[in-house]
Amino acid sequence: MLYNHLPLMSFSLVAGNTDVALVNFYADWCRFSQMLHPIFEEASNIIKEEYPDRNKVVFARVDCDQHCNKRTIIGFFETMESDNYRTFEKVSNILHDDCVFIAAVGEVSKPERFSGDNVIYRPLGESAPDMVYLGSLTNFDLAFAWTQDKCVPLVREITFENGEELTEEGLPFLILFHMKDDMESLEKFQREVARQLISEKGTINFLHADCDKFRHPLLHIQKTPADCPVIAIDSFRHMYVFSDYKDLAIPGKLKQFVLDLHSGKLHREFHHGPDPTDVAPGQARLHKVMVLEGDTEPVERGAPGGCKLKPPLNARSISRMGWSRRASFRMTSIVTIKKDEISALEVVQTEEF
Repeated sequence: MLYNHLPLMSFSLVAGNTDVALVNFYADWCRFSQMLHPIFEEASNIIKEEYPDRNKVVFARVDCDQHCNKRTIIGFFETMESDNYRTFEKVSNILHDDCVFIAAVGEVSKPERFSGDNVIYRPLGESAPDMVYLGSLTNFDLAFAWTQDKCVPLVREITFENGEELTEEGLPFLILFHMKDDMESLEKFQREVARQLISEKGTINFLHADCDKFRHPLLHIQKTPADCPVIAIDSFRHMYVFSDYKDLAIPGKLKQFVLDLHSGKLHREFHHGPDPTDVAPGQARLHKVMVLEGDTEPVERGAPGGCKLKPPLNARSISRMGWSRRASFRMTSIVTIKKDEISALEVVQTEEF
């Protein structure tokens, strides 16, 4: 019997219920795959006549473009009639585009079921160890969340094939453009995204793209493959360029770039240029405010310097002093923040935006 694709159910048949399985791993663009296809199909028809019992011999084909470079989730089950297997099948039906799912059932899975049914994640790369799912096999929500975390990497590759699908998710893109063989830049980007931006996972998509393939988007930000690696945000309205790839080494720099997107600063500066209160590095001006009980009005003491102000410090009192209502402050003492009010012994204005 010939299976042109090997979904979960077919893998189960191949792994658990057949004596012999012949699997053709192919790619539609490969000339040799094209030559083998009619031969493989003819052989399957001949064997089918000689061995009509599907449990004897199975022919199967796997599309490598869809499956061979994907992460793998493997389930080992005593029977396909169990709740454990049904949960696994349900998860696989949802995430089959992101991972390859394999189910080994029955006698062939016995060596892996020394403590009962189990599921493992097999990462890409021969040296990476398997990871075992430790949750309940019948808890769909838990199993799905664990599998999705393993199948969908934090930083995904964007291609012309999946670009529309990623766009439909409705989140802006934070993209690293890098040369295909420049894995060092990609690994550094992945590390910093995991370190600085894990909390932003639901607000922006972290992606990487081949500079050669995405020459046209690079032109929109006045870049070429020669400039790679380049980091940019695509908000679907504009593209904003990260200051310098080397700035990834500066703690918090990448996170601030994303926060500036959410605050609207990137959009504002795209249209109007740098904010007028921004100053060059090394020329930052600090304004100190001494907040003391009993003071009813702010008393300016010069700039840089300070003034006395009755707590709480809020947008209105800031405005009285001639500062922006949206000033950003660094607290240098014990601070209590409640909505837009700030109480402190000392407050230092670091920038206005």
